[in-house]
Amino acid sequence: MSQNKVFRPDIQGLRALAVLSVMIFHCNREWLPGGYVGVDIFFVISGYLITDILLKYLSQDMPWRTSLSKFLKSRILRILPAYFFLLIVVSFFSAIWLTPVDFAYYQDSLRKASWFQSNAYFAHFSDYFAPNANELPLLHTWSLAIEIQFYLIIPLFILAVPKKHLYWLIPLLLVILTAFAEFLLSSKADQKQIVYFQLTSRIPEFLVGSCIALLKNHSTLKNNPDSPTHFLSLLGVTFIFIAFLFFSEKTPFPGLAALLPTSGAAMIILGNSKSIIAKILSTKFLVWVGTISYSLYLWHWPILAFMRYYTYTEKLTMGWIIMYWVMSFLLASFSYYFVEEFFRRKSFRQRKVAWSLLFASMVASADGNITESVSKKVSADTLPIAYTRYADPNLICHGKIVGNCIQGKKTSETDILLIGDSHAAMLNNFFHFIGEQEGFSVKVITASSCVPIEGFDTGDLQPAAKQACLNQIQAVKQHLDKSKIIFLTGYYDYQLKNPLFLSTVEHFLQKTQENHQKVYILSDIPFFKEFNPQREKHFTHSLKLPPKGKVSLGNYKKANLTIKNIAKKYGNATYIDLTTLPLFKNAPYYQGDLVYYDQHHLNEIGVQHYAKQAASILKNKVTNR
Repeated sequence: MSQNKVFRPDIQGLRALAVLSVMIFHCNREWLPGGYVGVDIFFVISGYLITDILLKYLSQDMPWRTSLSKFLKSRILRILPAYFFLLIVVSFFSAIWLTPVDFAYYQDSLRKASWFQSNAYFAHFSDYFAPNANELPLLHTWSLAIEIQFYLIIPLFILAVPKKHLYWLIPLLLVILTAFAEFLLSSKADQKQIVYFQLTSRIPEFLVGSCIALLKNHSTLKNNPDSPTHFLSLLGVTFIFIAFLFFSEKTPFPGLAALLPTSGAAMIILGNSKSIIAKILSTKFLVWVGTISYSLYLWHWPILAFMRYYTYTEKLTMGWIIMYWVMSFLLASFSYYFVEEFFRRKSFRQRKVAWSLLFASMVASADGNITESVSKKVSADTLPIAYTRYADPNLICHGKIVGNCIQGKKTSETDILLIGDSHAAMLNNFFHFIGEQEGFSVKVITASSCVPIEGFDTGDLQPAAKQACLNQIQAVKQHLDKSKIIFLTGYYDYQLKNPLFLSTVEHFLQKTQENHQKVYILSDIPFFKEFNPQREKHFTHSLKLPPKGKVSLGNYKKANLTIKNIAKKYGNATYIDLTTLPLFKNAPYYQGDLVYYDQHHLNEIGVQHYAKQAASILKNKVTNR
């Protein structure tokens, strides 16, 4: 920051407003449904400050290389130390706190976050078996990735373009990119997640701040900095609070909607520094919160993610909420005073030593061998691989075609087909065991979150899952007419949330009835609410913590009954109830052995028991054709 730059306590207060709104929203989105726009307020402030700094470099006739070097150095000292310190601490804690399976997902996100590419990573993140979004410790780093990416672009633009052209080029870019983001949101509803995380959709928010910096540097305002009326600041706060209270996760965002809170932030920055709003934002507490806001943003989300991972719930109890706020401020204060301030104020030699230690620790935390060894040491009783999956994902036709997709008796062809989502994919080894034992084979074609039959609604699927679903629908079409017997199953409770699913199944049954094909609809297995067998074992056995999960069954019976009633309408369809088998009597355990992989999938051990107990039932269906 240049020495002649005037300190704006009200901007620090605006930072506080931004970070507190994000923290409240992340704590409980019902309290402040549009609180997520606090991130966009941060972007406006960043756009304003960095543009203002670069314009001052230009006014001093500083060589562009010197300006660029000075700017990047200031950004490195501002962003990297606290950020890498966070990644180091969170990585080693994750190695202890997360199960080995979930820690592998964390390492993927860490590699992207280390190179400020996590926005692209989370934009396409749709792994079915990964922890929920609110349990991902580095999810919030997407905004830091976007900020760093913008820092690499904006100085080259401002320093290369003559200042007189910036006054019309930057507003023009703001309009064009906002319109482009709005176009993507309106024309590609299934890509809202990608639009939300991409750089081009967020650049306009920085440019709003850049426009304010240009106005502030214009001769008229420069000579009379307090010329805007008090009303402007009041209007800005009104805009921001309208967004806080009336926006929600359903609001198409960013695009045009982002202009409301970002314009509000711009009005406050442009407004009268002696206004009542500026005085409120300049109170000591808000200025202090604004001062530590960067570290506060860094630390608040991992704390929440770890709490939710342990408690299985997004809505925390008041005790956890109080702990969240206290820990966030404590860790943020430590990060600010002992990390951020250290790297800004200490001598070059001291910083050099600190950078070396920080870099070495960062490498150690990002090194899979080191952190994995910590994870394995903590989880000394880590389950064998057969307990951590339902089949080898590289050998089954789940979302892709691998070989001939045939399970059971070794043959090149079969007239039996199994289709469904991951609950059908879970039956690959099931039919392999029964088929080999009883002398028949089954082609198994499945897709994640998708029952690959003609007409299946892919609208709510993530882009990667959607394409895999469409591919598998085509694969099923190619084999469907050759199949005399078809098995169908899925995660019915999940699928029935889409009102189009039942009509799609009925259309499928009607078509197969016309083709004189026999369809067996298998019941879905019992599933659990707020309980993960592997996670529970990790916390209670490895970390010696009290159990938080509740072994309570979900409403699988209702979903099964709905599907059963549909099957009754068609003479070619038979519903087979396997939920009464001994395997499920004391789920998730059978004869003292853990047979579930997660809340609603069996593991390979469970699948083997399932096949043994169901073999005689299914043998009769296949052999009596």
